Amino acid sequence: MTHMERMKAMMEGKPVDRPLVSAWGHLMNLEERHAYDFAKATIDLQNSCRFDFIKVMPNTYFMTEDFGNVLRPAEHSLDMGLLCCTRLAVQTPEDWKKLKVLDPSKGALAREVTAVRYISDYYKGEVPILATIFSPLNLLLFLFLEIEIHNIMRKRPAGIAPFLIDYLEHHEKDVTYALEVIAESNDRLMQAFLDAGAHGFFFAQPFASAVWKQDRFEHFAGKYDRQNLSGVIDKCMFVLLHVCSLGARQLNFDLVLDYPATAFNWEDQSPDCPSIAEIRAKTDKVLVGGLDREIDLNGPDREKIKSTVKEKVHAALKAGGAKTIISGGCSWEENARHRFVVMNEAIDEVARELGM
Repeated sequence: MTHMERMKAMMEGKPVDRPLVSAWGHLMNLEERHAYDFAKATIDLQNSCRFDFIKVMPNTYFMTEDFGNVLRPAEHSLDMGLLCCTRLAVQTPEDWKKLKVLDPSKGALAREVTAVRYISDYYKGEVPILATIFSPLNLLLFLFLEIEIHNIMRKRPAGIAPFLIDYLEHHEKDVTYALEVIAESNDRLMQAFLDAGAHGFFFAQPFASAVWKQDRFEHFAGKYDRQNLSGVIDKCMFVLLHVCSLGARQLNFDLVLDYPATAFNWEDQSPDCPSIAEIRAKTDKVLVGGLDREIDLNGPDREKIKSTVKEKVHAALKAGGAKTIISGGCSWEENARHRFVVMNEAIDEVARELGM
């Protein structure tokens, strides 16, 4: 089966020839600011790893550039985009009113659309391609909070959410305007990605946590996420909602369970997050996970890594059923790249053991 055939069969509940698998990470920091270089690096990774979908992995701050964030080029392979922001677009609350709806045919957005078009032209529909989109509330945070402060706050048990909620409440009028501008910009960018050949989206929402009251989450996050997702769900093949645990360790899936999405991905291996079995009891959507991105591919013992992956693949499929894709809960580190081949070996062995 091709990757596209396998994905479609899984979504339709039909037999597949092996469990589906994918992975992603900030592995192209030196290539990401040039459309062709970035597309070529993405294609090279896919061709060596045989993932069942490509999660296009741009600079985390790519959309903020056209809003006014200033980024320097990466200096080495571990120099991620979020570490390269030298000036934030929003210095005072009054700056929110200066934001304008972005044009995806210009600037950094055009670069990302072009990269997706290169990737799509290469694979000609044989591999599902998911473009990356960030929740408007997440983008808003990227525009005004320095990464050093962000990193300190996200290590707290409640994460960054209490600070963010307080900021939103105190500047509601200004941030509401900004969220509307960002959401409209997302709408236009998502359509441009579809026009360029993307088959769907990886939509990152990092604030679905127990810290929020449901009505306030819906007011500042949910309604804008739904706007973006409802605009594309009937136009594309696959929408993967990434429920990130950076906002807080205690996820509240009830805030997003009814989002217009095809699948969920989260840190199911974290003791602070719900398991695949727990979320499967709440939804029949595709579940993406099963592996611990921080430890499962690490270490010198190749056979031990493969054994661990096989054990976890079996457990994930048992808990999640046929509509399960094997992956980590978020971005894999640079060292994991060299063990993706082992992960694929493990998947193939599990397929034989299951008689697929």
